Amino acid sequence: RQAKRDQKLGVIFGVQGIAPKIEDDPGLIRIVHKLGLRIAQLTYNERCSLGCGCLEQPDTGLTQLGRICIREMNHVGICVDLAHGGDRTMIDAIECSREPIIVSHGNARALCDTPRNYADEALRQLGECGGVIGITAYGPLCETQKGVRPTLNDMVDHIAYVADLIG
Repeated sequence: RQAKRDQKLGVIFGVQGIAPKIEDDPGLIRIVHKLGLRIAQLTYNERCSLGCGCLEQPDTGLTQLGRICIREMNHVGICVDLAHGGDRTMIDAIECSREPIIVSHGNARALCDTPRNYADEALRQLGECGGVIGITAYGPLCETQKGVRPTLNDMVDHIAYVADLIG
């Protein structure tokens, strides 16, 4: 907001998979916040000490350490990002967080069946908590036919689908 008021470029620092960055120590969340971190993904595709990424089967959800980290992120003002997270982990994080969470980049699994996209139930809960999702143009997440390059209309279909589903 300040950058916009000053008509300057604004940069938001974020990380994918915060656990190794804080060495599994929730006390370091306050420090990375002071260093400028404002958005953090809990996981990155695989299971970590905080929860399960989208490629983990089964997705056992958020861990106790994950809950502690979310509470600390809420406290200091780091936005919880569930891009690359598993559906169960995302639902657990929504239930745990006092603040809305985001999915910075992902799409609807109903239109492109890949574990990197999100099931309708997870998307509904995201909408109910006041969270947002950034639809991505990344080809493998927009494909309607495996191996066929998606069109702009395919991405727009994801936008329309999610808007109809959660607003």
